[in-house]
Amino acid sequence: MGCRKLSYYENTTAFREASPLKVVYKNPQVCRKEKPVFREVGETLEQGGGNWLSSPVGDAPISSEFMSTRNCAGCSNTHGGTDYAVPVGTPVVATAPGTVARSYRSGSYGNVVIVNHGEAAQGSGNVYTLYAHGSSLQVQQGATVNTGDLLINSGNTGRSTGPHLHYEVIVTPHTPFQSQFFGNLQIRHAPTDLGYFLGY
Repeated sequence: MGCRKLSYYENTTAFREASPLKVVYKNPQVCRKEKPVFREVGETLEQGGGNWLSSPVGDAPISSEFMSTRNCAGCSNTHGGTDYAVPVGTPVVATAPGTVARSYRSGSYGNVVIVNHGEAAQGSGNVYTLYAHGSSLQVQQGATVNTGDLLINSGNTGRSTGPHLHYEVIVTPHTPFQSQFFGNLQIRHAPTDLGYFLGY
């Protein structure tokens, strides 16, 4: 299958300025050497009654932005979340009310908590947030949490190059290679391994 480039929005900054609440889809056929390309589909998401926080760690600096390209040994990949540079032990809180879907130790994410926030808008699918690389877990699976409740303490566990919080907002049901913007929150559709993380 060949590459096909769409000429809609060439970068996320231009897209956010043009339409901050629209849902966008990353073209799965974009050549790997080209910039990510997005196209508008005209759907919006509600912000959970206005209870969403813009960050799980306050105004901590961002060390790796959502959709940035990262180089590793002999490869490169697109970052599916937002990394916050915070010292080990920093309190990490829920960005919206929900139920803890998973609270466990992962090989790659270290100590990780996933919260299910339910449907963002009718028919839009469930919204999950993921908080990874924690030094310690502070909630158990099945717990009900409110905005601002402590989930983990940040750390450097799993595949990590230094102390930080890896934060994702995930929407299901999904197809791979899709991403969304939810106000000032970066959102991506679930990766194919979300079922593994959630235990199904």
